Amino acid sequence: MKVDKKEVNLKKIKKIFFIGVGGVGISALAKLALDKGYGISAINDCESKETLDELRKKGVDIVLGSDTEKFNKSDLIIYSVA
Repeated sequence: MKVDKKEVNLKKIKKIFFIGVGGVGISALAKLALDKGYGISAINDCESKETLDELRKKGVDIVLGSDTEKFNKSDLIIYSVA
């Protein structure tokens, strides 16, 4: 499902959930969101040590596998089809 950009009010977003945060693109977006002050949680299907460790050091809660419990506690979900 695509969301029209007019429907998303970025001022109301506090918590973002990233799917596939071990990838180069999604991890870069997660870092940008952190720099902007958003609360971040994420999931990745496997350990990607370098990328995930850097995010963990910045306080990002990263789950490995398919546990999407935090998915429902987020205002915005970001993923890539890559």
